[in-house]
Amino acid sequence: MAGLALVVVACPVAASPGEDAMFARLRGLDRRVAIVADRLLIANATLCRRTEPAFGMVLHAIDQYPLKARPGARAAFGFGAPVAVEAVVPGAAADLVGVRADDGVVAIAGLPVAGGAKAVSTGARDAVLDRLAGMPVGAEVAVTLLRDGTAREVRIVPVAACAVRVELSMERGAEAVADDATILVGSDLVERIDEDGLAVVLAHELAHVVLNHRARLAAAGVRRGLGGEFGRSRRLMRATEDEADRLSIYLLVNAGHDAALAPAFWRAAGAGLEGVIRSRTHGAAAARARLLSDEAALLGAMPERPIRPALLDRRDAALR
Repeated sequence: MAGLALVVVACPVAASPGEDAMFARLRGLDRRVAIVADRLLIANATLCRRTEPAFGMVLHAIDQYPLKARPGARAAFGFGAPVAVEAVVPGAAADLVGVRADDGVVAIAGLPVAGGAKAVSTGARDAVLDRLAGMPVGAEVAVTLLRDGTAREVRIVPVAACAVRVELSMERGAEAVADDATILVGSDLVERIDEDGLAVVLAHELAHVVLNHRARLAAAGVRRGLGGEFGRSRRLMRATEDEADRLSIYLLVNAGHDAALAPAFWRAAGAGLEGVIRSRTHGAAAARARLLSDEAALLGAMPERPIRPALLDRRDAALR
C-alpha cells in the first residue's frame, strides 16, 4: 500500500459549533483504530504478500480540513507544520523514540515535507505516507519533528507490517469495508464496540485483503451493490464472507487474542449490530458465531505462531 501500517490516517471533518469536542472525538477514534490495527498488521506480516514499515503514528495534515475548520484544527492540534502527528500508538516504534501527538513532521530522511494547499486535499499527508512506506524495515529512519517551535530529529526503527492502510471514515457510519489494500471503518461502528469487537471487525476486513477477495470476485464477474445480493453473485460473495470469518480467527490468534474472541463477539455485541451491518451476502450473527467456533476448534493442532492456515493456499483460486 502507499501509506500505512501503521500510520493510520484521519479523514476530513466538517466545521461545527462544537469544534473542540469534534476534534477530540476524532483524535480518540483514530487512536483506538491505530492501536488495534497496529497489532493485527504487524503480527500477520508474514501472511501478507506485501509488507511495509510500521511506525506507529497517526498522521494528518491541515490541508485535510475545510478552510472554515482550519482555525479550530490549529487550536486543537497545533499544526506547527502542515503535516503533523495526531496520535502515537503506545509501545510502537515512534513511541519508543519519544514522538508525541501534535509534533509537526518537518522532514523525512533529510527531505523536507511540503503542504499548505488552499483546497481540501489529502495530498500532503499521502505524500508523507508514501515516503514512509518506502523506507527500509529494521533500519533507522531520520524524522525531523517540530515541537513548540523547536526542531529535533528522532531516528525511528520501523518493523514490518501488512501493507494495508486502515482509515477511520466519518461517512461510513457503522460499516467496515475493504478493497485491495485499504480498510475503511466507520466512526459510528468504532464508538459502538469495544477494542475486542474492533479487533474482530478489522481482522475480518484484513482477511478479505489477505485472501485477495476483491480481485477474485471481479474475475468471477460478481456484481456489486444491489445486484450482488441475488443469484450467483450473492452465493460467491457469501462464500468470501465466510472465508474471511474463518481466516480472521488465525489473524486474531497471531496477534495474541483469544480464539474465542470472534464467536463471543457475534453472540453478544455483534448480534446487536446485525440489522446495521448484515446484508444478504453475510450470515446471521448466530451462524457466524457457529462457523467461527468450529474454526477455532481446529487451533489445537496448530501451536506455531504465526499460524499460516491452509486457507492461504487457495487465495488465487478462481471463485466458482
